[in-house]
Amino acid sequence: MLKVGQKASHFMSTHRVGEIIDLIYERTSLGWSTGGTLDTRVVVVIQYKNGEIEKYNSGDVIKVYD
Repeated sequence: MLKVGQKASHFMSTHRVGEIIDLIYERTSLGWSTGGTLDTRVVVVIQYKNGEIEKYNSGDVIKVYD
């Protein structure tokens, strides 16, 4: 489970470690779904040491253990 304040990175760029500053819960759909999900999507906002801020889907983010 990801939490605000933890160190994390995108799974394709694990050399760039940042800190989770926000978790955004987005509703994906309000209507009927054909082949998709009606679940809420979680977007993780990571701030890197150089001040850059990126948003990723929660499934693409991994925790970093120092």
